[in-house]
Amino acid sequence: MIYNNYKCFIKSIFLIFAIMRKKIILICEHCLNRNYTTTRSKLETTRLVLNKYCSSCNQKTVHKESH
Repeated sequence: MIYNNYKCFIKSIFLIFAIMRKKIILICEHCLNRNYTTTRSKLETTRLVLNKYCSSCNQKTVHKESH
């Protein structure tokens, strides 16, 4: 009985975290290819900027969050 309640509680917590996340696409600054997808918090207001490997540029470049 306690196990089932705990299992429902954990599922509800994961559902809340999933609702609070937003899917974003990262675009290479040099070639403008959409290479990566990730999630971030909906509460965050600044744009995400990361150094990632671009397969078309063959090097690490700056990837920015798309519009």
